[in-house]
Amino acid sequence: MRHELLAGIRLGMYSGLIGVVLALPTLSESYRIWTALAGPGAWPVVVENAVPAVLFALIGGLAARRGLSPSVVGSVSGLVYGLLQGTALYLIAALTMDKAALAARLWHAWVAAGRTASAAVRTLVQAPVLHPNPTAYIAGDSVQMAVVGLVAAVVGAALVRRAPKAPPDQAGYRSMPPR
Repeated sequence: MRHELLAGIRLGMYSGLIGVVLALPTLSESYRIWTALAGPGAWPVVVENAVPAVLFALIGGLAARRGLSPSVVGSVSGLVYGLLQGTALYLIAALTMDKAALAARLWHAWVAAGRTASAAVRTLVQAPVLHPNPTAYIAGDSVQMAVVGLVAAVVGAALVRRAPKAPPDQAGYRSMPPR
C-alpha cells in the first residue's frame, strides 16, 4: 500500500503541473467570460476535463503494468492533481486585480447573450468572481479529480496486460555464474 501511495503522489505531482498549465488561460478576463457563457460544453472545458482523464488512464495502465493497485494510484494522483490545479485556479481568481469590473463585464455579457436577468441570477453569476471560495476551488477540484482518477485508472488498467512473471532466478535471487 505504501508503494501505491508514493507512486500516486509522485505521479500526481508530475501530472499536476499539466493541471496548472491548463489553469493558466483563466488569467484572461475574456476567456473567463466566454467559458462562463458557453457553459460546460465549450471546447476548452472539454479539453480541460479530457486531458486529466487520459493522464489518469495512462497512470492506471502503468500502475497495473508495475504490479501496483491502479485504483489507489489513480485516486491518489487525482487527489494531488486536483490540489495543485484547484490551488492555481483559486489563486488566479483571488488575485484578480479588478474583480468588480470583471463581475460587471460578466453580467453585461450574460444579459447581452439573452440569459435570464434577475437579482438572484446576478448574484449567482457575480459571486464566484467577487468572492472566490477556496473550498469550491481546492477541495471541490480535489474530490472531483480523485473520482476521475479512480475511474480512469481502473479503465486504463483494464486496457493493459499485466506484467509477465519473472523466472525464479530473476525474481530477486542471484544465481551463481557458471564456472
